[in-house]
Amino acid sequence: MESRRPTYVFFLILLALASPITAWSIIKFPFELGAAAAIFGVAGLALSGAFRLQLPKTKVKLSAGDTFVFLAFLLFGPQAAVLFAVAEAAVSALAQGRGGAGPKNLKIAINMCIAAVSAFAMTATVVAVRGHAAPGPAALAAEYLALIALMGVTYFSAHTVFGLVYFKVCTGLPPLRINKQVFLNSFVVTMAAAFAGTVIWIGTQNPFYLAAACGIAVLVWGGRRLFAGKAASRRRGSAPGKNATKKTEAVPDQERIRELENYIAELEKRGRAMRETT
Repeated sequence: MESRRPTYVFFLILLALASPITAWSIIKFPFELGAAAAIFGVAGLALSGAFRLQLPKTKVKLSAGDTFVFLAFLLFGPQAAVLFAVAEAAVSALAQGRGGAGPKNLKIAINMCIAAVSAFAMTATVVAVRGHAAPGPAALAAEYLALIALMGVTYFSAHTVFGLVYFKVCTGLPPLRINKQVFLNSFVVTMAAAFAGTVIWIGTQNPFYLAAACGIAVLVWGGRRLFAGKAASRRRGSAPGKNATKKTEAVPDQERIRELENYIAELEKRGRAMRETT
């Protein structure tokens, strides 16, 4: 219990930040959009778990979860983005059911708190910089790119800061021990999610763009299935000895803080072993 005290202190600080944010999101939620937002939330959570795409020859794994966080913000406002981020973090952590640091319930609660604070930081920054007005249908591409960059960078930064603190308090090891490729992968995933969410949002204003976005999603999903099928066929046709030497490391199911948690779990064991030997 004593060895986990910093983790519980970190959780209490996070809870103190996330609780008023979540309460504000519920109280200020535009309930006139409740039915549409509810349908969006259920569909978004279902697709977040179903649509996961690992880019070939990389450790970058794209998930639809963050895409729907950005889309909820653009469609329904900051409160919807916070609430969806919290729900998506809980569902993802429950579905994963392994890895990470600390007891399972504590890990889920910390993920939910980080999601709430990160989503609020992203939405508050965008509103402070741009106001509530979003680019209209006649806006230049640069305006949309600026919006994507602002959302992606702020969301990534918030997740990374809290993820590094989580890493430090759980393992006692310096965050610089984390492979820098983790940060690059997380940044790519976040920016891809911001771009996808904005494209879908644009599509809701123009049926042509929406149809194009759906077509691209179907092609990507079909390509992924085809690629996976060919890879499985190659593995079945290869010799058992070669299969044993070509095992690849499993990629974490979650991005950004969830990807960092994979390193937390591994390095926490090292930290515990170091403490036991001293």
